Order: sequence, then structure tokens, then C-alpha cells
Amino acid sequence: MLALSDESLSTLMRLAEPLLPDDRSRFLRDVADELGRFEALGEGLIARVAAEAQRRYLRPPDLSRSRDTSRWR
Repeated sequence: MLALSDESLSTLMRLAEPLLPDDRSRFLRDVADELGRFEALGEGLIARVAAEAQRRYLRPPDLSRSRDTSRWR
């Protein structure tokens, strides 16, 4: 079990926010697994590991729709 500071938890939640809802739990699980390999956890390490994991899960928006079509139609 990881013991995270409020600041670290806020960092993880902020990095999970742009991910698709279905990917967030896998992202957090991957971060926890990776952090479990280290003896000492600092804010910088947590942010780096989380940022690397975020890049694996972040999916760019689908811009293939025509600009002439409204999504509200």
C-alpha cells in the first residue's frame, strides 16, 4: 500500500483527469505498480512516473469529423 501526501494525490488526480474514464483506473494502477518498486517516494518521482504513465493512456481527440458539421445536429 502506498502512502501519498495530499500534494501527490492531487498530482495524480490532475494527470488522470484528461484520460478517458475507462482508462483512469488502469493509469492509477500502473502508477502504483511502478511506484511500488522504489523505497523512497518524493514529489518529483511521483510526478515523473505519473507523467510517463499518462503518455501511455492519453488519446488525442478525434478531429476526423468535418468542420462543417455541428455535433449538435
